[in-house]
Amino acid sequence: MTTLQERRLTSSDRESFRRDVRAELVKLRTDVVPCVAVAGGVVIILVLATLYALFAGEVQRPEGSGLALPEMLLNVYLTGFRYGFILSVLLGITMMAGDLRQGTLLTTLVASPRRSRVLAAKVAAAGVAGAVAGGLLLLAGLTVGVVAATIGGHPVLLTDPDTLGTIGAAWLAHPLFAVIGVGVGSLFRKELLAVIVALVWLLLVDGVVAGILNQTDALGTAASMLPGSVVGALSGGVEAGGGAEPLAAGAALLVLAGYAGLAWLVGAWTVARRDYSAGRDR
Repeated sequence: MTTLQERRLTSSDRESFRRDVRAELVKLRTDVVPCVAVAGGVVIILVLATLYALFAGEVQRPEGSGLALPEMLLNVYLTGFRYGFILSVLLGITMMAGDLRQGTLLTTLVASPRRSRVLAAKVAAAGVAGAVAGGLLLLAGLTVGVVAATIGGHPVLLTDPDTLGTIGAAWLAHPLFAVIGVGVGSLFRKELLAVIVALVWLLLVDGVVAGILNQTDALGTAASMLPGSVVGALSGGVEAGGGAEPLAAGAALLVLAGYAGLAWLVGAWTVARRDYSAGRDR
């Protein structure tokens, strides 16, 4: 009898968790801000990838100089990750800090008092949202790259296992960055503050810290594990963050998964102890 009751409770918990994840995805889908952000991100990636393909620097070949598209084609394909990963972080922040801004977090906690499950549902939903948004951004870059390669008479390289592996690793990184965004969003009561902190770190501080670490040989490995260097490694081995030697794609994904796990733990600790009785981010 006890075993039967435990099974029923476990089944009920699973159904409740799935319901919470669906609710988070519905909130994200019906919020105009993330929808417009993703649509705008796709347009920006289309423009950047097109400029990348058109104005890649010339290289010297035996038959003469020419546009560097064959060498730069992978970079065109990965434009949706190199510049779009920030959007995945912002989506994650919106799912936590944006919920507090709209005043819907208190309603969520009343419906699901177990805060750990609420955060787990947000993390799962962020992973799905990051995968979808990342797929759209990468598809934009892939479309531009295929068209440019076809017009130029170059191989599109999409049957090459290394190319497909690199693109796949970049796609898997998007949901991990979204989970990191949930963790960052849980640390701040103000969504704007969470966004500013994330952007300042990713676009400015990360590179400065990596440059400082690279001044010491013993800390060079640490520099390669910073988020900016991980982005470079997943962008086809491009050096990032003060010239840090890029990690292999698999190792970069593992490091990023570690950041996502840490963000989840910190977020769970913060959410479990914070008073949300005000209902909004004030």
